[in-house]
Parts: sequence; structure tokens; C-alpha cells
Amino acid sequence: MKKIKSLNVNIDSPMTIYHEHSIYELTDEEMEKSGVHKKYLVDRTYSEYAMNNMDLIEIIQRAERESEYVYGVAFANTVEEAELAYKNAVLECRIIDFQEEMEIIAKKIIESKESLCNEICFEVN
Repeated sequence: MKKIKSLNVNIDSPMTIYHEHSIYELTDEEMEKSGVHKKYLVDRTYSEYAMNNMDLIEIIQRAERESEYVYGVAFANTVEEAELAYKNAVLECRIIDFQEEMEIIAKKIIESKESLCNEICFEVN
């Protein structure tokens, strides 16, 4: 497993999808041993220590399990497909962030409107 490209969207957030990810190229042997049928893996960036001291087959198998439910972990046939999978996950998360921000703004507008209406009603009476 060899790191071939880093991906980083530089968005300040606790969500791990926005932290640095990388595209890794799997060898034919790693694909065979792990049971994965795609050549490229997108996952959080692993440290040099992890790459040198952990069992890469276990990393690949764990990533395969996570790819079913974790944004930003995916397998692909090409580098371009891997990069698009990551960008798609980031966009989906940005949409969720935006929806949450709009809900907060809408609540504040309603609260301000109610407060203003109460002030006007109080002054009239």
C-alpha cells in the first residue's frame, strides 16, 4: 500500500471528513490477501509509523468494512474515481452543515420577530 496523493479541504471542523485524507494504491498481492477488488483506497492519512508498523492487510480490511458507513473511506478503480468519491463525501457533509446553519438562523429570525412583536404590542397597550 503506497500513498500517492493527499487530499485536504482545509475546513475547520471536528468532523473527520474534513481532516487530511489520502489516496493509497494497493498492490495485487494486498488486493488478493484482503479480498478487495479495487486498486485505490481513500482513507484518513496514516502516519509513517502506522504504515511501517501496522499490518497493511488489516488496515485494508478495516477500511473495507468502514467504507460501507463512514464518509471519506472508499475504494475505487482509478485515482480520479477515488478523488471524486472523497469530494462527494465532503460535499454531502457540507450540505448537512449548511442545513444545520440555516436552521439556527431561521430560529434566530423567528425569535427576533416574536421579540419585536412583543415589544410593539407592549408599547401599543
